[in-house]
Amino acid sequence: MQRLIAFMLGLWLWGCALPVSALTIEIIGGGARQLPLAVVPFSQDMPAGVSTVLGNDLRLSGLFNLVPTQASDNALSANEWRNRGVDAVVSGSVQPLADGRFEVKMRLLDAVQQTPLASVSEIANAGQLRVVAHRLADIVYEKLLGIKGIFNSKITYVLKRGGSYELKVAEFD
Repeated sequence: MQRLIAFMLGLWLWGCALPVSALTIEIIGGGARQLPLAVVPFSQDMPAGVSTVLGNDLRLSGLFNLVPTQASDNALSANEWRNRGVDAVVSGSVQPLADGRFEVKMRLLDAVQQTPLASVSEIANAGQLRVVAHRLADIVYEKLLGIKGIFNSKITYVLKRGGSYELKVAEFD
């Protein structure tokens, strides 16, 4: 038994004598090479802000460099976008329908290859436009990176306040 205690004490003393080094964590990627992307404001997008939500989702991923745009940029050709250093362009519209719903159209263009990558049309109520914007960001993300997007995801958590608990749901952004 004394041998075991002496052995453990020796191990402990040996461990204490080892040099202590700081833990260094290096994060690489996630912004080192951002894809230049233009998200042109969708026509008739106010007050829905579909193109704003879509652009914010992609910017928050850290994988895209959003190039400043304006509504008049919708008329630019793929070649003009490429000359501006843009690799891909998202454009679209939000059209009100007679029944109070909206038709949201989105187009994704590869400015380098000068080819369309996606064309999507969805009909939604005013309260669903934010969800549609997240879904469109997922489509753009997947088409450009080959990885399924997470922007339409929700996080559910429990919040304790005093003696009661609340179930909370948060969106990606």
